[in-house]
Amino acid sequence: MTGEQVVMTGEQVAMTGEQVVITGEQVAMTGEQVVMTGEQVVMTGEQVAMTGEQVVMTGEQVVMTGEQVVMAGEQVVMTGEQVVMTGEQVVMTGEQVVMTGEQVVMTGEQVVMTGEQVVMTGEQVVMTGEQVVMTAGTPDTPPGTPLSIPLGTPPGTPWHNLTLHLALHFASHLALYLALPGIIKHFTWHST
Repeated sequence: MTGEQVVMTGEQVAMTGEQVVITGEQVAMTGEQVVMTGEQVVMTGEQVAMTGEQVVMTGEQVVMTGEQVVMAGEQVVMTGEQVVMTGEQVVMTGEQVVMTGEQVVMTGEQVVMTGEQVVMTGEQVVMTGEQVVMTAGTPDTPPGTPLSIPLGTPPGTPWHNLTLHLALHFASHLALYLALPGIIKHFTWHST
């Protein structure tokens, strides 16, 4: 690892079997509780600020490049995600997320989201070049309702806009939380 600047306060972390390569991260973390097992992470050039996250992750494989992410107050439970992301810029606030079994491939998304509460199960999403803005106040929709928000997805696209948006949102959460093993290891190595 090279060039990390790390500030961590009050973390409770349990990690097992991580393989991590990180370069040039600048990270500020406060009050995280993280349980991670079996992650494989490759990251380059991330700038991450996280506050008050509670995260449980198992078996993720993540490749990330050039993300800039600001997150606050997320509660995330993720299991079995496989995520490939490149060049995302994400701002998220106050999300509560439960995800299971997502497979996501994303490239070049820019997303701004606030106040979402989301439950997703079994989604498979492929996204390229999406630009999505969502804010609190989106009408609640019963489970199973096929949403189609007019955010630029061409007619005939085999998934609806909300699914695309949420997949990016969740994958961003996942990728950032997967950064924690390497960050904590780096911090530990330089503290001993």
